[in-house]
Amino acid sequence: MRTDVEILACGSIKNLTAFKIPDTDENWCCLEWSVCEARERGAGLALVLPSGAELERFIQALERAHRALTNEPFPLSVVEASKSACSVAHAKYESAWSHMLPQQ
Repeated sequence: MRTDVEILACGSIKNLTAFKIPDTDENWCCLEWSVCEARERGAGLALVLPSGAELERFIQALERAHRALTNEPFPLSVVEASKSACSVAHAKYESAWSHMLPQQ
C-alpha cells in the first residue's frame, strides 16, 4: 500500500454541480459537488494541470463519465479569471514551480 498518497476530497461524478475553467489560457479548473467529503473547507477542489492539452483531456474524460452516469448536462462554465481565487493561486504556483513544469 502506498503511503505517499493523500486524499484531499472525495465526491461522486453524479454529484458534480460545477466544473469551472478560466476565460484565459491558464490550465486550472475548479470542481464543486453537492455532496463531498473533504479534509478541509467544504465541497470544492481546484486542480492545476501541466498544460492546456491535459486540461482538455481531463474535461473530455470527466464529461464522458458524467454523461454515462447522469441524464444531466455537464456543468461546465467559463469564469472570469481576473476575479477568481484559483487564478491568483495558479499565478503563484506557476512562478514558484515554472522551472519544474514542462516547457510548452
